[in-house]
Amino acid sequence: MTTIRSPGRPPVASELQRAHKIVVYAHGTAGSLLAGYNSLGQARGRGAPSDEQQDLLRAMLVFAGAGLDACAQQIVRDALPSLAAKHEEARTALVGFAARQLRQSASDAGSVDARVLAILLLGNPEKNVIEMLVDDLTRSSMQSVEELKRVAAHLGVAKDKQLMGRIDGVRTAFSVRNRISHDMDVDFTSNPRRNRTLRRRADMVRDANGLLGVADALIVAVDKAL
Repeated sequence: MTTIRSPGRPPVASELQRAHKIVVYAHGTAGSLLAGYNSLGQARGRGAPSDEQQDLLRAMLVFAGAGLDACAQQIVRDALPSLAAKHEEARTALVGFAARQLRQSASDAGSVDARVLAILLLGNPEKNVIEMLVDDLTRSSMQSVEELKRVAAHLGVAKDKQLMGRIDGVRTAFSVRNRISHDMDVDFTSNPRRNRTLRRRADMVRDANGLLGVADALIVAVDKAL
């Protein structure tokens, strides 16, 4: 595919409306950046892509990753409280999280962290542990397969084969995205003239669509669970 695919249908659940809007924005931004790449190429004519074109491809992939990150975090904030209250697998994951928190700072094996216990018991214990989980899941960006699988488990959708297949399929996309974000794609060994890794449009479009596809699939899976 040489274009950015369209976003999925709007979800039924009200808890997912904002997450879906984020995905729509991400699809639109990625599509605009790809259109800019194509326009520059048409104006230049034949030849290798310019540095400006390469940066547009890099930006396209980074924005796709940002869209997935923002979508997943919004789903956690808006949908996890409902799922933890009524979805069996999400609730089981919540109980496991609470147990780990109680043991996390305990000095003796099998003992309980009194401070965490006090935090959980003051006010509404269930609401407190859900808020702790939401904060824990959204504390850092979700830019790896492992982080997304952890989120899926706490949302109770880790058994959705289509979703998990899509997540497993973006490991390379995350690797490229992280290379661009952390190192600016600099490589002094691959191309002595440009000193940056050259990216093919087809590969970058595939990877951007892969990341956006995970966001779409996550919404679909959670919509079913809700």
